[in-house]
Amino acid sequence: MKKSFTFILFGILVFYAGKVSSQARYDKGNILINGGIGVGYYYSHGGIPIVISGEYAVTDAITVGPYLGYTSRAYSYSYWKYRYTFIDFGVRGSYHFAKHLNLNIDKLDLYGGILIGYLGSRYKLVESPSGFGAGYYSYSNPYGSILRLGIFGGARYYFTDQFAAYGELGYGIAPLTFGLTVKF
Repeated sequence: MKKSFTFILFGILVFYAGKVSSQARYDKGNILINGGIGVGYYYSHGGIPIVISGEYAVTDAITVGPYLGYTSRAYSYSYWKYRYTFIDFGVRGSYHFAKHLNLNIDKLDLYGGILIGYLGSRYKLVESPSGFGAGYYSYSNPYGSILRLGIFGGARYYFTDQFAAYGELGYGIAPLTFGLTVKF
C-alpha cells in the first residue's frame, strides 16, 4: 500500500512539474529573498561567507534592498588560537537587463548592481599557553571596521515562478556567491 501511494504521489509531482511555467519577470512590488554562500572572502584570508539579501522591485527592472553577510575563521600562531568574526551589512541595488538582450530564455534573469555597507570585525582569543590568558597578552585587531563599496553581476535561473538558483561575480563580500532565491 505504501509503495502504491508513493508511486501515485511521485507521478502527480512529475506531471505537475511538467506543467509549471517559470519566468524571470518582475512586477513592481515583487520581493526576492536570496540566501547563499560565498567562495573566497575579500577582507580576510579564509572563512566561508554566508550571505542573505532581500530585493524589492521598484520597477520591472530595478530592485533595491538590504544584505547581511557573516564570515568566521580561525587563526593560530604557535600556541595561540584566535577566532575572527566579520559582519557585513548594508543596501544593494540591481538592474535586471535580460529583456534588453533578446535571448528568448524566459527563465533566465541577468542583472548587475552596486552595494554600499559597513563591515565590522572582532577577534577572540580562543586558546593560549597554560598560565597565559587574554589579560596577559595584548593583541589588537588588525582588521577593524570599514565602509564597504562593491559592484556585482549575476544570473538567476527560475525553476518555477517562485524559486530560482543564482550566482554572482563581483567585488563586495566574496568574488563568487551562489545560492537560492524565493520570489513573493
